Amino acid sequence: MFKEKVIVIDAICGKGKTEYAIKYMNENKGNKSFIFVTPYLKEVSRIIEKCGFISPENDKNKKKIEDFEILIDSGLNIATTHKLFTHITPRMIDKIKNSNYELILDEVIDVVSETSLKGNDRKALLEIGLLKECNGILERGDEDKIMSFNDEDWAYKGIVNGLKRKNLQIFENKILIWLFPVDIFECFKKIYILTFMFNGYPIAPYFKLHGIEYTKMQVENGELVDYYLDDVSYLKKLIDIDENEKINYIGKSRGSFTVYWYKGLEDNDLLQIRKNMVNFIQNKCNAKMKDVIWTTFSENLDKVLNSKAKSNNFISHNLRATNDYIDKTVCLYMVSRNYNPIIKRWFAEKHIEVNQDIYALAEMIQLVFRSAIRKREEIKLYCPSNRMRNLFLKWINGDIKI
Repeated sequence: MFKEKVIVIDAICGKGKTEYAIKYMNENKGNKSFIFVTPYLKEVSRIIEKCGFISPENDKNKKKIEDFEILIDSGLNIATTHKLFTHITPRMIDKIKNSNYELILDEVIDVVSETSLKGNDRKALLEIGLLKECNGILERGDEDKIMSFNDEDWAYKGIVNGLKRKNLQIFENKILIWLFPVDIFECFKKIYILTFMFNGYPIAPYFKLHGIEYTKMQVENGELVDYYLDDVSYLKKLIDIDENEKINYIGKSRGSFTVYWYKGLEDNDLLQIRKNMVNFIQNKCNAKMKDVIWTTFSENLDKVLNSKAKSNNFISHNLRATNDYIDKTVCLYMVSRNYNPIIKRWFAEKHIEVNQDIYALAEMIQLVFRSAIRKREEIKLYCPSNRMRNLFLKWINGDIKI
């Protein structure tokens, strides 16, 4: 795929990527058709308002995906969510391929996921021939049998469709690896991806796997320019990161504040985390609840809730593409992100490296930039994970180049 076809606009949060896309679509919607894809319905509404696009809808006669296809048939400009976009059918792909559509992808999508193959399912899939075993190795089954299944109500229709489209692979004899169908990317005349730290996300090695080349660009004063690294040195004066050893002691180990670390915590550790959070908000920031956003992994929410960090000022650790919290001046980042270890191993088997630290840093930056720092206003930040705090500080100091 030619580099000129896929443009990755890789610029820091708040730089104006979406504003550029709105301008570009409005200037060209007379001679081009667009599908704008974003994580949240609120952003879909924004594009409808700013650009006059249409969003697929449900009604008593048709599903959203069916309405999506009708809009494509009419060549209309469409705004939809990541979730609906991933359900595009092969028939819709053929229609897009024969049209003049360009794709504007607001934030990267999940292009690789995994599920464990349960024993009963494994047995059933072997018996009906969708899978087979050769010398103890689980493989795709008979191609004729795979292609012959067409019952949409069948229990294994997802697996059948994945095998048919060749976006489902068996890994380590027990795991199903689901890939975003690459033909969806191939069917558009042009693709723009609006993101930050593109190389940290699974979509970058996924593109490498499929031989999809791309050109990285920047946005400046509402126009596309050659790619350059954003200068983030101004953040040193605006973000007050608590580096006090006492309040951060619990996060000294590299594995602290990961999903697995939380699972092994004892009650006294959780109590200390809650105390530290209250201390930071109440004593170090003298902040009111309305000024605070904080995050942890959702499964730990009830364990970490306290008198200052409550459910009504909690935000998801993977939140992005929203300005709903742009007035918040206190941020508590109580996680340390890692690549899914199975997906990391799967890429390694393909001889493709991933950068776990850049991924973790990119996720942290996305979260922090939901706050008032997006408007270049001062914020206070508590990040007790020594690993994540140091990555963030290195980035601000210009020691991490991506």
